[in-house]
Amino acid sequence: MTQNCKILIIEPSDIIRQGLAEILRSISCIEKIDQIESWETFLAQKNEKNYDLVLLNPLGCCRGPRLRPQVLEKFESTILIGIITTIYHRNLHQDYQDVIYLSDMEAEVRSLVVRYLTQKTEKPPVYQLLSEREIDVLKQMALGLSNKEIAETLHISTHTVISHRKNISNKLGIRTTSGMAIYAVTAKLIDASDILNDIPKNRD
Repeated sequence: MTQNCKILIIEPSDIIRQGLAEILRSISCIEKIDQIESWETFLAQKNEKNYDLVLLNPLGCCRGPRLRPQVLEKFESTILIGIITTIYHRNLHQDYQDVIYLSDMEAEVRSLVVRYLTQKTEKPPVYQLLSEREIDVLKQMALGLSNKEIAETLHISTHTVISHRKNISNKLGIRTTSGMAIYAVTAKLIDASDILNDIPKNRD
């Protein structure tokens, strides 16, 4: 997964914009999240930053059903995710890698963003990064089990679980349990439905 990622959110609604930013802050690889009210505001600031991913509300950024050419030119090499808050025009989707809806759950939004950030760089599969036992521990962590519960499930000591957790965190560069859960889903170690309603919190 790309580290020190920079994200831009262009959304006129304070509630939606700040809410999305709050959801994304739990993703450990994201270093900075910039928030802008509109495309015009973005241009006025003469922002020259290079973003890894931009979440963009089509309102104010479109010409007809398609994004303005200057928007596509500016973010030509950037992952574009549409923020759909109104009636969805099917032609709009061709300008984005993907879209999110107001009805999407937090876990779905985080999983989508992590998936695209993960795709930005080609890295060895999880089976080359982690040992078999570390993968077992990661699966249990992603399902929300505590250290004690993982130890009992895998028939190892709590101390060993903690040691594996540290190794997993260092190897993957992910510091939060919710981040581990999202990674486990993107690596197809567990099914998204297992954590869809409740991404696990940090439990010791």
